[in-house]
Amino acid sequence: MNIINAISQFIYNLGAVLMVPLVMFVLSMVFGMGFKKSLRVGITVAVGLTGVYLILDFFIAGIGEAANILGEKYGGALTFVDIGWSSFSAIGWASKIGLIFIPIGIITNLIMLALNWTNHLSVNIWDYWEAIVGGMITQLLSGSFVLGLVAATACHMINIKVGDWTADQMQDFFGFPGIVSYAPGYAEWGLIGKPIAWLMDHIPGLNKVHLTPEEMSEKVGIFGEPIFIGFFIGLVMGLIAGMDVTASLMTGVNLAAAMYIQPKMIGILMEGLVPVSDGAKEFLQKHAPNRKLFIGLDPAIGTGNATALAVAALMVPTAIVLALFLPGSKVMPLADLTFIVFFSMWAAAVNKGDVLKSYLTTVIMTIFCIYSNAYTAPIMNRLAMDSGLISETATQVTHFANGYFTHIPFCTVLGQLFGGGNVVVDGTTINLVTGIILCVILSAGFALCFLMTKKKKKED
Repeated sequence: MNIINAISQFIYNLGAVLMVPLVMFVLSMVFGMGFKKSLRVGITVAVGLTGVYLILDFFIAGIGEAANILGEKYGGALTFVDIGWSSFSAIGWASKIGLIFIPIGIITNLIMLALNWTNHLSVNIWDYWEAIVGGMITQLLSGSFVLGLVAATACHMINIKVGDWTADQMQDFFGFPGIVSYAPGYAEWGLIGKPIAWLMDHIPGLNKVHLTPEEMSEKVGIFGEPIFIGFFIGLVMGLIAGMDVTASLMTGVNLAAAMYIQPKMIGILMEGLVPVSDGAKEFLQKHAPNRKLFIGLDPAIGTGNATALAVAALMVPTAIVLALFLPGSKVMPLADLTFIVFFSMWAAAVNKGDVLKSYLTTVIMTIFCIYSNAYTAPIMNRLAMDSGLISETATQVTHFANGYFTHIPFCTVLGQLFGGGNVVVDGTTINLVTGIILCVILSAGFALCFLMTKKKKKED
C-alpha cells in the first residue's frame, strides 16, 4: 500500500503539464516512432500545454478582477461561498479514495480497452479528481467506503465512454484528430446539449439566426473578429463592474489577447499531438486493423474556440444575475466564474459555433448548475470541513462549477439511497426528491441525445 501511495503521489505531483507529455512520449515509443521523434513529441506537447494553461490563466486573470467585483458587490446575501475547484481537487486527492485511485483508474481503462468496450485511452490522470469527489459524496452519505470507491470508478468508466460518444465534436468541431475529452462532468454536456441545440433550431425566428465569429467578421469586418469581440466584451464588463476607464480598457485588451493568442498555443500543441495520432493509426493498422484508438486529454485544449471564450465572458454577469434572482439559489459564483469556459465550449460545439445559440444553451446549463449547487452545497461544505480546509465555525463553502458536473447528482442520490433517504448534513436536510428530479432531467437529456443520434444514423 505504501508503494501504491508513493507512486500515486509522484504522479499527482507531476501535474498535467509534465504528466501528459511523459505519457505521450511513452506512447510514441510504443507506437514505434523512435526515440528522437518521441522526445520531440513529448517536449512539443509540454510546450503547447504550458502555453494553453498560461493563456487560460491569463484569460481568467483578465476578467477575474471584474468578475470578483461583481460577485462581491451583489452576492453577499447568498449562503455558500464559491472558493473554486482547485481547493476541492486537493481535497479529492488527499482522501482515502484519492490515495488509491490512480492505479484503479489506469487498470480500469486498460481493461475496457482490452474488452473492446472503448477506443479511449485517457492520459489525463490529473482529472480523476472529479470522479474521486463524486465517490467521496457517496461515501459521506452512505457511510460506505466501498460504495464510494464503486461510485468513483463508475464515474470514471462512464466518462471514458462519453469521450467515445463526443469524439466527433473534439475531432471535427475543435479540430483535434484522434483526440477526445477526459474529465468527468464536462463532455457530458456535449451530449445533453444536443437536444437543447435542436430546440434552438426549431424556435421560430431563432432558427433563422446563425452568427459565428467567422460570419460576423465577413459581415462587419474587424468589428466581427474575435480580437474585437473580446475587447468590446471585456471593456463593457469592466464598466459594469464600476472599474475606471483605464482598468476597463485593460480588461478589454486582456480578453482580446486571450482570444487571439490561445488558438496559436493550441496550434503548437497540435504539432505534438498529430504525430502521435498518426503513429497510433499506423500501429493499429499493423497489429489491429479493425481497432481505433483515441487519446483522452484535458478539455482545456478546446477553450481556444472564439465562441466558447466570448460566451464565457458574457456568462460572467449573466451567471451572477441568475444566482441572485432565481428562487432557491444558495451559491454565488465567484472563484469559478471564469471556469464557465469549460462548459460554454460544449455549447459552442453542439451549436456549431453560433454565438447567440451557444449563449442561450449555456444559460440553460447554468440554471441547472444553480439548482444542482443548491442541492449539494451542504455536502461539499462538509467535505471541506472534514478535510481540515476550513474550520467548523468558518463561512460555508462550495465551488460553483460543481453544479455543472453531471455525475454529482447521481453520486449524491446513490449515497442517499444507501444512507436512509433524506440525509441531514450539519442541520440541513438533503432532499432526496430534489436529487431524483435533477437526475431525471439529466437522464432525459442523455436519452434524447441517443434517440436523435439513432434517428440520424437511420436517415444516413
